[in-house]
Amino acid sequence: MSIRPVDIVLVAIGGYGVNYVNHLLDHGDAHQARLVGAVDPFATNCPRLDDLKAHGVPIFDDLDAFYATRNADLAVISSPIHFHAPQAIAALEHGSHVLCEKPAAATMDEVQRMIHAADDAKRMLAIGYQWSYSPAILELKSHILAG
Repeated sequence: MSIRPVDIVLVAIGGYGVNYVNHLLDHGDAHQARLVGAVDPFATNCPRLDDLKAHGVPIFDDLDAFYATRNADLAVISSPIHFHAPQAIAALEHGSHVLCEKPAAATMDEVQRMIHAADDAKRMLAIGYQWSYSPAILELKSHILAG
């Protein structure tokens, strides 16, 4: 049985976003993940821009331009914090699930708007935190839950 790859749009391909670029270009096929677009108004700052182009990944200045011609199952947002809420909401409104880097947004009001957008769209909204399952964080969680 063949599994259809997950189509991913990656928002911000420089800075921390290049970690996603590296993994998706180098290992995406092994995980049934396909990078179908990248969004970054400063894409020339991405050290793997030539590789993205060689793989035929289209580059867009903003999410509206991406969604005008394409779709994605998942939007991965690794842009600066003040863009998280508007970009996550836009992706959710276009039917994509969202993985957003931490922190979720700049204000609690923005976080609430993101949650409502996910609920309205019936899509998942997740915030990435690479230490979530580390032994230290799990122990802290158990202490908190124990009171």
